[in-house]
Amino acid sequence: ENVTDPGNLGTVIRTCDAAGVDGIFLSKGCVDIYNPKTIRATMGSLFHLPIYPGVDITSLLEELKSNNITTYSAHLKGIKTPYEQNLKKGCAIIIGNEANGISRETVEKTDELVKIPILGKAESLNAAVAASILIYEAVRQRME
Repeated sequence: ENVTDPGNLGTVIRTCDAAGVDGIFLSKGCVDIYNPKTIRATMGSLFHLPIYPGVDITSLLEELKSNNITTYSAHLKGIKTPYEQNLKKGCAIIIGNEANGISRETVEKTDELVKIPILGKAESLNAAVAASILIYEAVRQRME
């Protein structure tokens, strides 16, 4: 949601491709997928999976819910870690903007807020790193 850094978006796309994600939905506020820095960061992954830019997040969350797809948002106020969630079935992982995180409206409509444990003094992780951790935890659980 509203990822504005082209390098972060490109890295998320590349990670999704590597992990075998079915598709990526980008909110209206996201950086252009054809930004040269985004393209470079994808290393070609931009062309390997379906990407849907300009999506209305509220409508998407309603559609996912109606199809019994659980939504997980990376959020500092999450109670459970990704390791305590059951990510084996179909799910959608939501990552927020680098500066502001996920919007209040999206937080309210998300099924689960997930907190990535931070053991050091950093306040948060960058969007691409957070996405990678959540995506690969889902992959790990599905490989068991």
